[in-house]
Amino acid sequence: MCKIGIALTTFNKFEEAAIATKIIRSWKHDYVIGLASNNPNGRQLADDAGVDYDVFTQVRDIPFNTTGFFTRKTPWTTKKEVGGHFAIRLRIMESVRASCKAMLNTRVDYVIHTHADGWLMDESALRKLVSDMDKKNKRVACRGKGIEYTWHPFRNCNSFGQVDDHCFIFDRAFADHRRLWDFKPEAMLYHKHSIHALLAILFAVKIGFENVWWYRKTQNLLDLFEGASSSLNPTSYDPYLHFIHVNRGTLPGDWGKSVQAGFLRMYGYDMLQEYYDYDIHDKILEANQKYDLRMRLYGFPKNVRDNWSPVMKERFIKNTGILTLVKNYYHLLGKKFLDSIFKTPSNGADFYRSHCGIDGFAKDNWAQDFYEEWIG
Repeated sequence: MCKIGIALTTFNKFEEAAIATKIIRSWKHDYVIGLASNNPNGRQLADDAGVDYDVFTQVRDIPFNTTGFFTRKTPWTTKKEVGGHFAIRLRIMESVRASCKAMLNTRVDYVIHTHADGWLMDESALRKLVSDMDKKNKRVACRGKGIEYTWHPFRNCNSFGQVDDHCFIFDRAFADHRRLWDFKPEAMLYHKHSIHALLAILFAVKIGFENVWWYRKTQNLLDLFEGASSSLNPTSYDPYLHFIHVNRGTLPGDWGKSVQAGFLRMYGYDMLQEYYDYDIHDKILEANQKYDLRMRLYGFPKNVRDNWSPVMKERFIKNTGILTLVKNYYHLLGKKFLDSIFKTPSNGADFYRSHCGIDGFAKDNWAQDFYEEWIG
């Protein structure tokens, strides 16, 4: 029977990391749990929160600098915000890299990575996914929006597709042999690419797509209201893997804890039950509806409205001025008209998607099951 390691990464979500490890420790089999944090006091904070880890990795603390690295401005960002996004990408990627690299020194067969606010709720589902990956003779199993996905509301940063940094699995020995996690994040053009695009590049170059299984298109995940949603914010749920992600910071007050409490109760766990709120779904729905009409009037496109949480919507509405309004309508109307005349793709990925049909290319050149959805 294969041995599985679970790599958790966080900066300050130690309470959630403690809940994640408590769930894992309640399972039938033993797992090697790694925790990585770039918080200078990470180990002490983890111990104080009761995180039950086997391996702790202190990640170097890359300064959060919002100046100096800018992409082109869009209707939704300022130069300062884009600089901040650059710093966040760099810090997250270094944490993920260090977290996964540390697991190479353990005696496990496979490693699954997730952040502390993403919880694996069912042992049998995880083991079945790893077993199916092994039967397919794949070295990486991942999820995300796909290699052909390039759109992002803030900037053109997914030009190589999008791999989710939650719930990707890798063969430990193969990753060690290919030196998958040996790279310097600062050298990977974070002003141009998101962490999700860079993971896709890493897997393509160091693993080879013939060794990759894309077991879930994240467009098929469920939101809090059990509708299809490609966004992880504020909540996403994979009903087959039984994986939940809740970003507390994108919901007002303790609403995020209330959502987590509901999921925990559904799976028979007693953590956070003091925050359980039977009406939390209705409260979030009402908050979303409150902002949706105004965002539509302000010209924010549907994929932005659908994927943003109440906190994000409130922030952008408060910061919306006449200049943003003009730019939004230019992108919705004027740019759409110009694009209909000038059909030149904006980047290589657009060309392959629109002219070559990259789904077919993947099946013909990598594997028939590259995009095979896993249902357990």
